[in-house]
Amino acid sequence: MTDDLKKTNEALIRQMNNLSLEIEQMQTEQMSEAYTDFDWANRIDRDYLWSRTSGATLPQFRYITKENIDMYADISNFMQVFNPLIQRIIDVKTAFTFSRGYIISSESLQDTIDACKDDTLNKLSMFSHQAITAIDASIQTCGNVFFAVWKNKNPMQIRPWSSYEISDIITDPDDASRPLFYIRNWQDNDNKSHSRAYPSIYILPEDMPNSKMGYIYQGRTYEIDWDVVVVHMSTKKPIKAKFALSELVSTCRWAKPHEKFLEDFAAIASAVRKYTHMMITKGGASQVSALNTQFKGNQDYMGTNLQSNPAGSMVIAQEGTELKVIDAGSNKIVGPKDSRYFLNMVCAASGVPETLLTGDPSTGNLATAKELTGPFLTLIEERQTAWQDILTIIFRLVLDSDDFEVSFPPLRSQDALEYIQSMLAGATLGSPGNWAGTMSPRDFIAALYEALDIQIDEEEKEGLANALGAMAGMSGDEEGNEELEQIAQAAKALAEAVKANEISGN
Repeated sequence: MTDDLKKTNEALIRQMNNLSLEIEQMQTEQMSEAYTDFDWANRIDRDYLWSRTSGATLPQFRYITKENIDMYADISNFMQVFNPLIQRIIDVKTAFTFSRGYIISSESLQDTIDACKDDTLNKLSMFSHQAITAIDASIQTCGNVFFAVWKNKNPMQIRPWSSYEISDIITDPDDASRPLFYIRNWQDNDNKSHSRAYPSIYILPEDMPNSKMGYIYQGRTYEIDWDVVVVHMSTKKPIKAKFALSELVSTCRWAKPHEKFLEDFAAIASAVRKYTHMMITKGGASQVSALNTQFKGNQDYMGTNLQSNPAGSMVIAQEGTELKVIDAGSNKIVGPKDSRYFLNMVCAASGVPETLLTGDPSTGNLATAKELTGPFLTLIEERQTAWQDILTIIFRLVLDSDDFEVSFPPLRSQDALEYIQSMLAGATLGSPGNWAGTMSPRDFIAALYEALDIQIDEEEKEGLANALGAMAGMSGDEEGNEELEQIAQAAKALAEAVKANEISGN
């Protein structure tokens, strides 16, 4: 190669590298804008012409694309790490939903259930507390989680797949609500890309493809893995939509300006606190310069006894020039509490009360806190119901039977606990273990069980009837007194359990 060609080649390489750097910088700036500016938040306003992933453009099929769903999942995951409000929303919802675990019970199939849950890999990925809370957090940030079940293994293996792995969902042409196959893309350890189709739990024999090569979809043939069945869990998925959008989208757009407001105020406070003194002179620029020299001091002795200027820093200005904190009109100084309007929008979007979101009890009185607890607990019960449904679907596949039950321990609001404690104080007159005779034992126990959502069986009802009949013997019937003493001791034990949060959901 001649020198001229070498020089030309080197120049082309330099130009190519420069272009690559420019493109990389543009992408970086674009990503930075997506996370830090208002522009990304306003994408929701601009993405009103949604199109379904399959490419359908009819009005009833308008839905946001999978690429944008993943983009919003990126934003939510980023905000979970770097924004304390978003992190707190996820932690609070997950903690209230799974803090006391859940129960899968069966009279005839408990051994099979336990074998599946206790399998080392199943526990690591699905049934440990750490695993289930991680999955629940992913549901909130991504909107979708897919559960893959290896039905031919013993015990059956269950793995969660993230929303990013599933690129498309093939639905029944005659029923868009029924998924047939899930298209999964992934890379192996050698960075080789793979695509495969996995059957849905709702697939029927007539849905099986005629081609032995695989399933042909949009001009491409996908190999089918028949050993795996996939169950899709999503939050707030529109009717006939394939994927759900992260439920944090509306929250993030208000959490970001709240964060920016506090950062800006911190910057203002940081700038103002540099100056501990203010001096205004009529002497003009020359006098300002002279005073600056006088108060500058010897920089070699700053912070020592030889320092000649006052402690802190001083700003010296001509007459008519002042340094002031920003004024927001009507002489109101902007402060961090003014960000509360943004905070209220975060609470409204997430459903988490301000007292739980910030941990600040001063933001509301006791009555307000109680009023907000009820709707929030209803929201948590709704989440538990959703998890109960998906676990029922999975274990119906695992057990090939309906002889089991999935349940969550009941949640209790502060109102219920205070009601129980007041009722106990009235029944014992402040002396736990001693029945004061101020109310019927039947009414007391029945109300107690009702407050705790504990069902009373026939044997317990009969015992309550006997105790009620023994009321007449309180003054001398030893057998009746013994039964009443047993009731009092049971009430005491129950109250202690409540105080120890063994029964309470919070």
